[in-house]
Amino acid sequence: MKRQRWIRTCLLQSIAVALGVSGWTPSTLRAQTSPPEILVETKLVAGDGMAADQFGAALAVSGDVLVTSAPSAVADGKQYAGTAYVFLRDLTTTAWTEQKKLLPQDGADFDQFGTVVAVDGETVVIGAPNAAVNGAFQQGAVYIFGRQQGGTDNWGQVAKLTDDTVGLGGHFGSALAIKGDLLVVGASEASARHGRVTIFDRNRGGADAWGAVTTVSYTTVGDGNNVVSFGTGVALDGDLLLIGAARTSVSYWNEADGAAYLFRRNAGDADRWDFVTRLITPGADRCVGGLTLTEAISLSAEFLAEAQRCATEDSQTSNDNFGNAVALAGDIIVVGARFAEGVNATFSNGAAYVFQRDAVVPDRWTFIAKLALADTSAFAFFGTALALADNTIVVGAPGAAIGDKTGQGAAYVFKRDTGGVGSWGRGREAAGERWPE
Repeated sequence: MKRQRWIRTCLLQSIAVALGVSGWTPSTLRAQTSPPEILVETKLVAGDGMAADQFGAALAVSGDVLVTSAPSAVADGKQYAGTAYVFLRDLTTTAWTEQKKLLPQDGADFDQFGTVVAVDGETVVIGAPNAAVNGAFQQGAVYIFGRQQGGTDNWGQVAKLTDDTVGLGGHFGSALAIKGDLLVVGASEASARHGRVTIFDRNRGGADAWGAVTTVSYTTVGDGNNVVSFGTGVALDGDLLLIGAARTSVSYWNEADGAAYLFRRNAGDADRWDFVTRLITPGADRCVGGLTLTEAISLSAEFLAEAQRCATEDSQTSNDNFGNAVALAGDIIVVGARFAEGVNATFSNGAAYVFQRDAVVPDRWTFIAKLALADTSAFAFFGTALALADNTIVVGAPGAAIGDKTGQGAAYVFKRDTGGVGSWGRGREAAGERWPE
């Protein structure tokens, strides 16, 4: 059963990512159609990649800058210290070229620098949620780099952020998002493993300082103690903030399906963020006869027994970690589920779900594609990281094998048709079908 296979994956390490967002009207999301075959445009690998580096564990895109990482890489002789890479896109050829390898000034063994990354303009932010701070094991740290810091295109370190209040094992820096002068940092294991998110403001408290503005708590979303790992993924754009909680149970029987929660900046108080709605895996709340579990249970004891069986044995979304990574831009939403079964039910191959906002009814979002690739192996964890910008989706698969290098990892770039209508799928393109902008 899926639950039994999940127990084995608990031994594997968690990784997450955060990216910028834009343009969302709240709605509960459900699957509407079968996904098409997917077309991959580019596959990136590190020039100095080694087995088990987990390249592609985190991704971020801003304009023609792409940042990804290898958090399990050996760096300066330090085991699992981690590294990050900056790629630039050529404006003429559109090819991506590795420009700079990033390392922290005080990296240490097992920091896993690069577990999560974010970029906006000329600012790159790198999380090291396993870093020890003042003797507190896995309290976590966040590093900020500037493109011109230390020289032209040098990408030098500008600042290091920590938060002693998350405590031992709080994993500060488990998720990141930056937009303009706002920086969002997740601490997914703080607050007794329920998690929390802190928002920082550039120049708050002094020039080039990043001062804490507010903390967003899981207690505001109405799901009580079912919310677990709040802050595994975050995405930010203007007055909208999306927070993933990858081990939250939404299918009634503690399945750890995962969820994402949307917040909006308060119009009267710029430092306050109000909860809007919860997003769930497509179909996660459907079981017996197409009913929700709550509806089935309300009918009779027989339905109760069947609902229990369905949820605990047959659920196709249990333990998928939906919400481990989230991204929004314009009319597109992408949510990662790194433990999902992929093509041909390959275990923990991983998946990413693409949704589109309805052009006529803005509150309606439709599932349009499940990205899951045949060339990724079991335990590839495709969907661990996401980047979304303009007509490009980048999906990280840190467990993917590259040749004989098991677990080296890879990043997959998907391109929407730039002719004005767009399609993510090879099958739809072959049939001449397009989904509307």
